[in-house]
Amino acid sequence: GALAQLRGALADAKLRLKGDEPNAAERRQEDVLDRIGHLELDSNDVDGALRDFREALRIAASLPGANDNPNLRYDVASEHESLGHALVSAKQPDAAESELALGTEIADHLVELDPSHVDWADLRSDLYEQVGIVRYEKKDLAGASAAFNTSYKITMEIAARDPANLDAARGVSVLANKLGDVDLEMKDFPGALASFQAALATREKLVAADPSNADWEHDLFWSHIKLGNAYNEADRDADLRTEFEAAHTV
Repeated sequence: GALAQLRGALADAKLRLKGDEPNAAERRQEDVLDRIGHLELDSNDVDGALRDFREALRIAASLPGANDNPNLRYDVASEHESLGHALVSAKQPDAAESELALGTEIADHLVELDPSHVDWADLRSDLYEQVGIVRYEKKDLAGASAAFNTSYKITMEIAARDPANLDAARGVSVLANKLGDVDLEMKDFPGALASFQAALATREKLVAADPSNADWEHDLFWSHIKLGNAYNEADRDADLRTEFEAAHTV
């Protein structure tokens, strides 16, 4: 399977450490460990994922130039994000938030160097989104809202720069829903409704752009459900029925 192939690639990378380009081999080893970690996380092997992400981070941070080379700094921040995500799965929210904070610090600096670099901006958005998830689970709703809002604004900028980037547009809708979830938890019904309506509008545009995309249709269905539930919380029964009826026509 994919995991066995990656373990073979990892063994090959370790052998190459004795060759003429140790840095390239080490970066390859880091990349393979990160891929293995994500596969382990997907298969609920959280301990294995934590082990491999920690090793990937150790390698990334120990490379010559890791403290000042922007591309190597990006790799380090990415590994902080991976490890933070695994720590969330391991039910270690405080450790996860600390790990993610190290990543956001690096990503903030990278984007200051080059605000137009899409990969750096995308990583920064992912990191802040993960911070929001951790804070939401810890019931730090104000902190979660701030983190999700930062991620939302970054993703909005990415989508605005490239209207053809439909994945970024979907990301905007996902983050709008997360903001709505926090507002709903805080009983800020106008804020929640505005966020869910924004997500719905984006998803309607995505489905119109590609009606054959089943994933986007599924997203649209759940946007109607989320908005309907928010109307229910706000005691707007007629709007609730409208959204639930719309959901079943998707």
